[in-house]
Amino acid sequence: MKLDTKQKVLVAIYTEYQKDTPNMSSNIKAKELGIDGEVFAIALDKLMNEGLITGVNFNKVNNKILATCMDELMMTRGGIEYVETKLGIEK
Repeated sequence: MKLDTKQKVLVAIYTEYQKDTPNMSSNIKAKELGIDGEVFAIALDKLMNEGLITGVNFNKVNNKILATCMDELMMTRGGIEYVETKLGIEK
């Protein structure tokens, strides 16, 4: 199965979310996922807009993302269900 960038980021967030002590801001990074930083930030913005994640703060100028803060990043119930459906994971 081929995942697009947005789905790849969401699956990484899901994987971290499942840990006993998740640390989103330290363990979810563009470089580790092999994604350009700007593309990664845009994927986070899209995931927030679609209600699949919450808690990402963006520093934007002229609608361009300059920085992200993921200290409060969490998956929504919809995000969890999306990943589990997409990957065929039983609840």
